[in-house]
Amino acid sequence: MVGCNKLFARHSKHPYFIAMFFSVNELRRTIIDPDSPDPMAEPWNFTHDLFFQTLSPVIYDDKSAEIATVDQWANFVALREGRPRRMRKSVKGISVLPAEVLQEIFDFVADDFVGNLLLGHVCHLWRTAAVKRSRLWSHIMADRNRAMPNAQSIRILLSRSVPSIFRVHLDKVQDKSSPSRPAREDVIFAPPIVQRILGEIHDIQDFRISASFEGLHDLQISSQDSGFRLDHEPFPTDLLDLSGLRTLEVSDCGPLFALSVASRARSSLRELKIRVPNQLSANPTAADALLHTLKLIPNLVTLDLGGNILPQTLSSQTLSDRTRLDCRSLKTLRLSGQLSHINWLLERMRLSPTIQMDLAMFGEVDDPEQFSRLGDHLSRIFYRPYFSHDEEDHAVAPLSNAGCFYSQTSSPEIPSTFHVLLSDSINAVEAQVGLTDHAPNVHVSAEAAFDEARNRVSTQPGDRRILHIHMPESLARHPNAGDIWSDLPFPSHLRTLFLGHVPKERPIEFDVRLGDSSRLLTAFLKFVVPLTSVDRLILRGSQWDSCWIKQLLLPDHSAYPGVDWLSQVPFPDLRQLSLVDCLQSHPKRSLTLHIDLDDAETAIHPDLAEILQSRRARASAVEAIPPPTRKNSDDSQHAEFVHSRMMDDGLSSHLESVPQSPQSPLSPLLEVIPLGSRLH
Repeated sequence: MVGCNKLFARHSKHPYFIAMFFSVNELRRTIIDPDSPDPMAEPWNFTHDLFFQTLSPVIYDDKSAEIATVDQWANFVALREGRPRRMRKSVKGISVLPAEVLQEIFDFVADDFVGNLLLGHVCHLWRTAAVKRSRLWSHIMADRNRAMPNAQSIRILLSRSVPSIFRVHLDKVQDKSSPSRPAREDVIFAPPIVQRILGEIHDIQDFRISASFEGLHDLQISSQDSGFRLDHEPFPTDLLDLSGLRTLEVSDCGPLFALSVASRARSSLRELKIRVPNQLSANPTAADALLHTLKLIPNLVTLDLGGNILPQTLSSQTLSDRTRLDCRSLKTLRLSGQLSHINWLLERMRLSPTIQMDLAMFGEVDDPEQFSRLGDHLSRIFYRPYFSHDEEDHAVAPLSNAGCFYSQTSSPEIPSTFHVLLSDSINAVEAQVGLTDHAPNVHVSAEAAFDEARNRVSTQPGDRRILHIHMPESLARHPNAGDIWSDLPFPSHLRTLFLGHVPKERPIEFDVRLGDSSRLLTAFLKFVVPLTSVDRLILRGSQWDSCWIKQLLLPDHSAYPGVDWLSQVPFPDLRQLSLVDCLQSHPKRSLTLHIDLDDAETAIHPDLAEILQSRRARASAVEAIPPPTRKNSDDSQHAEFVHSRMMDDGLSSHLESVPQSPQSPLSPLLEVIPLGSRLH
């Protein structure tokens, strides 16, 4: 540029030079903006200086013969001028961009917190591109620091988000347009908005709520998407205020999430149910988290914990081993899962003897001692009143009624179930009548089958004492399964026994002593044989034919070497026998027989008469021989055995007798009818 200025000073009065100089400078001014550097600026300046250096001798000598050179340089300048012009024309304005390009730009720069409704107010082009981009409307955000959507905007967002999976973040905010409106009338939680959002819940990928639910009493949370529940939790629980919640049910979510939700309602929660999917990997911290959460809920009345809430292997290094929970406020306790997990929980819970406990066991048992440990825990909980000086413990009603129910399915893929029941009420036992007739006909998990059976039972009054023990047949056939109740101190109060379908083993091999028939379950016999004080026996079901009744009332001891026979015949004090739909050739015909065994008349069924006569003969043959010591006797050795279990609860070291309680009114089913009578 310095050379150009000198050249202009020397030839400023030459007309040809002046025209060319100003033409080139005007060209450079229009192409190159001096205030904004351009990639073509430097090449252009070089060309400009070179042009005038070449032109200078031509003009100075005024040689017209050199005009061809000047034309060449002029063409060169024109060529260099066209290049930046073409570059500028290649840069399109935003108004001519394709809609797809605009949508990508919107996705990149849009603010989910403010919302994208303003995109439709810029111009028609922007509105058309934005409305057709469903992802722009898939995030519903409302919090106290930003503009909150109203019902109309929620409807717009939901309609435009189809078919995208959207996210919902709700934070409790008041409607600022009406300061006089009460605080509880939050716009985002108004019925129209909530209903619209819940109507699209199946498409919500991320649902977060930050709000106070003081008036919420019942809450159920369930995740049915297995892929979702394995990778995420539904929402952060620390954003919730559930100060008024009374009932909480969490299904198919992680244990830590479920326990975290429960802890948010610690002061008001009364009923808690948790079911954890078995696809989740074990969380080693779940054990401590469970005990910590239960400790925070002092007024819990109902606790229902499914399997898989605890890790497969419980570490002995956790703080939970030194934790003992006071759970005497519980009226109902339901536990499902592995036997070792149930024992682990019962060992850490101090429970009231007036409780309704329902235990469902499934899975493998690696340590056979787990069966006897469960019996120890049940003895400590349910039979503590019989060995305590506490007058309140003595005031509880005795467990005077028992039942055993069995449902054997036709398919080996569908688990058969074995159910034992003890209660202070005959009504609780009768409520189970017929439930085993509805065994599942499709393959379901053991936990699902037990839950289905539990849900069919009518709710019992809260002051009842009930113990349920469920297990699949595979677990009931374990050699040590009978150890659960073999050491229970069954007192003389247990008078009534109700038996459903025949609890028989599946045939494995031919037995000469039993012929082609199967055997009774050893675990079943270990349960009923110690019940020597039973004087009322009710059998129900067409499976109870003469063969099975004989195995029950007049068994061959040698066929069951694993049973500790306490007398020559089971139920030595039996006085009344009721047969409901038994001993009949037409199963659809209802038939009930009530038999008084003290009556000398002959039974109506010949096979039954023979069984009863042989039973009397066997019992009479050993009357002169002192019977063996019974499990439920109150001798000092057994008292000391039970006392050793009671020490953890601070009970007395001396055994006292318990006054006899008046017997409960008999059910109409147990009306005594002389032997040989028949009811249709």
